[in-house]
Amino acid sequence: MLYKASKSYPYARKFCCTNLDDTRRETAGGYPSENSNGVTTYQWNQAIREVADAMGACIIDLHSCGINYANCTTFMVDGGTHPNATGQQIIASRVISNLIANY
Repeated sequence: MLYKASKSYPYARKFCCTNLDDTRRETAGGYPSENSNGVTTYQWNQAIREVADAMGACIIDLHSCGINYANCTTFMVDGGTHPNATGQQIIASRVISNLIANY
């Protein structure tokens, strides 16, 4: 996707976001800290950072925005899959503050 975007829009700035924190999953029964392929959120975020760096994309770190496994039921719906209105506000605030501070 980044490659195609770079080719189609060579002068556009590209952004990638890291995944939300799930580092506490290993302490909760029934919720693995890794996906069905055995990839942890940490590894997934490292891969995002490596690809973004290789493609010249900017990173917005959502991993540390404050939504984590301990409080995800407050900010997420669908069993922690998608942010609710409050979760969207937290994520939007992180994105906006990052853009203002860096670009």
